[in-house]
Amino acid sequence: MWSSKYLRSPLSRSLLSNMRRQNDDEHAKFQWYVCDTELLPKCLQPLFVQSHLDVGTRAFLRQCSEKSSWLFVQIYYSFVTSVFGLFMSKTSINGLLGRGSMFVFSEEQFLQLLRVGPDWRTGRVLDLGAGDGEVTKTISPHFDEVYVTEVSPTMKWQLKKKQYRVLGIDEWQDTGFQYDVISCLNLLDRCDRPLTLLKDIRNVLEPSKGRLILAVVLPFQPYVENEIPSPNPPPATSWGSPLTRNLTGPAT
Repeated sequence: MWSSKYLRSPLSRSLLSNMRRQNDDEHAKFQWYVCDTELLPKCLQPLFVQSHLDVGTRAFLRQCSEKSSWLFVQIYYSFVTSVFGLFMSKTSINGLLGRGSMFVFSEEQFLQLLRVGPDWRTGRVLDLGAGDGEVTKTISPHFDEVYVTEVSPTMKWQLKKKQYRVLGIDEWQDTGFQYDVISCLNLLDRCDRPLTLLKDIRNVLEPSKGRLILAVVLPFQPYVENEIPSPNPPPATSWGSPLTRNLTGPAT
């Protein structure tokens, strides 16, 4: 029996992983959403919102499974990644190929998380590190103005094609207006100054009703893609409880 640890090719590992996923039953998928709330601090237990394997999530998983079985497409992706990887980041290659879309929640789960109804709508949203804008597309119908940021040139190109207002990574903090909702999804472990990012978010979030939607991949393993060494690197930061206490105000 082949094991993925003996397969060096990303394509081979992907095909083997796909074969294994096909053997997963529906019960295993439901386990993704199981959370023992008794393990949470007492103050967080009533705030927990249970998600489910809804229609939007199933559609995304089905699409991923179908694409992963397209052998010649996977060969093409592998070849392009090998060549362009010499001078482009993986994120930019994905943007060029139109792949690498992120799925954090469906529209139904998004509304459930904010505890609002399907007709809910507010003024302004900022999606930090929006990638190709697929998550932005999920939440954008509920806002009058949609702003995004992204570092990758090809992902910016994808965002502009979808007609989102792309702000520079040093621009969104000084626009002169505030945001009703800011989404920071799987970004804290991909930036070199996460604490500064959180403080900037707090400064531009509407103080009375603003909401921050924060997603972090666990276990937390920071990795900054294409980081340019600085002659004066920032000091090491702590992720202890004082950070949580300092981020006051409404947050989801």
